Amino acid sequence: MRIDRDVEFWDANFEAEVSFESMVVDGATEFRHAEFGAEAIFKEMSARKSIEFDTAKFEAPANFYRLTVNGNANFWGTDFEDTATFEATHFYGYTEFNRGTRSDEDGCAHFRDDVTFQYSTFEKDVEFWCVTFEGTADFRNTVFRGTTEFHNAVFNSEATFAEATHKEVYFEAVEAPNAQINLSGNSLPQGVISQPESSYTTYDLSEAYVGDVSLKPQDDPDLFKHFKFYRTDFNGFDFPDHRRALNNNWSIHYFGEERNPEEAPSELETTYLKAKNGASEVSDTTAASEFFVRERVWQRKSYFEIITSANSFRKKVYAGYKWATNWLYNLTCGYGEMPFRTVGFGALVIILFAIVFSWTVDLPGEDTALTYLTFSIQTFVALLIGSSPTNTDILVQFLTASEAFIGGFAIALFVFTLTKAIQR
Repeated sequence: MRIDRDVEFWDANFEAEVSFESMVVDGATEFRHAEFGAEAIFKEMSARKSIEFDTAKFEAPANFYRLTVNGNANFWGTDFEDTATFEATHFYGYTEFNRGTRSDEDGCAHFRDDVTFQYSTFEKDVEFWCVTFEGTADFRNTVFRGTTEFHNAVFNSEATFAEATHKEVYFEAVEAPNAQINLSGNSLPQGVISQPESSYTTYDLSEAYVGDVSLKPQDDPDLFKHFKFYRTDFNGFDFPDHRRALNNNWSIHYFGEERNPEEAPSELETTYLKAKNGASEVSDTTAASEFFVRERVWQRKSYFEIITSANSFRKKVYAGYKWATNWLYNLTCGYGEMPFRTVGFGALVIILFAIVFSWTVDLPGEDTALTYLTFSIQTFVALLIGSSPTNTDILVQFLTASEAFIGGFAIALFVFTLTKAIQR
């Protein structure tokens, strides 16, 4: 059926099931203040101009499957008491589920049961200011090509945007007291995600693409506990702006108080690799350094997991070798990022060799701890200035040569890590 003019159903009351399935309306379509007592079907309807449901009320299921709106779509203050289906809808104009004033709560839509926008497309801006979702809100695979705003929206049940695509998105002061907001696999080039003043909302950003997105409040040291970053790609994310929140411990894989036990160490290694690359792209060398250290820590844990779980002895041996070299790299210089760890390592070597020398070397003069410590320091820096041992058997030669070799290695490593730290 096709109607070549405007259609108005102002204050209409549909007590029985009503269907506009496959209808084409060339003019504006208006259902202002209409009430639907039974199922309302707008399946595959095409509105060539605007469509309006200002303060309409749906007491039964509302089916908008594959609805196409070429103009603007307004659902100001619409009340959906039963399920609402917007699956595969296509909105070409501006779409609003709240009045333009944005502060009028009576002008905000209310979904009292489950609603789905799965596979829908919004070509221009869409607003969900102060909209309440009582049931499940399903936005999976939805494409938002304009600005998307969920200011002060409330999700009282599961909210999933898995694999959705955004141009610019604002989740500001959104409340979700009973569930997390699933943004896994999302493309988020830019926008803002801010926490409400009196509570926290959790967001799952697993395997998402996060660009110039600002997380707020940026000075909250617990901010990152409420965002799940797992294999997340960062491209343009401003790590310096979030330095205070990150400085707490630079851990971004915790979601709440602890990590998900199902996340393998190798996957968390990848998580920090991606974070390191993202920090490097915005020239935040401090964040890149911190994420690099955590990447290596989880790499070491992944090797240990192979040691304990691999069936092949060859794999166990290889993983053991990689674990040991990783551990030594961490011990001596903190993966090349901590110069003063090299100082500590050097001091430990000097003390240990001083103890060994007290058992094996006869030095002229007083036989004191300071004497052997001084000799160990001289050997460590390969100077050998001062007292010389009276016995020069092969064991003593081996010990002094070994400490001199380790000392030269440690000094070179210290210079390298210190230079790297200064440049950072």
